[in-house]
Amino acid sequence: MSSTDVQTGFQKPEFNHLVMTKIRLVLVLLSLGFNVLLNDVDIVWLEDPIPHMPLDADLVGQNGALFRPKLGFDVRNEAINTGFYFVKSNHRTINFMK
Repeated sequence: MSSTDVQTGFQKPEFNHLVMTKIRLVLVLLSLGFNVLLNDVDIVWLEDPIPHMPLDADLVGQNGALFRPKLGFDVRNEAINTGFYFVKSNHRTINFMK
């Protein structure tokens, strides 16, 4: 854990509660049939991210790489950043989010 993580409360109970609250809200929206693009308020778009996202996937998330030269959406071997992701409403994603 870096000093930045400690300053932001990363992985503290309050942080984990916030993450789980977002996931529960997304689950409600998915259950109502909405596709969801979740974006935390501390994320700034310098350009439209949609053309860079593989929208044929059920779930597209930003990797959690804070200090990499380029962030990407290939998260096969990494955790998904819960501050920015797109998820389609279908039975697979609803079961996954549960």
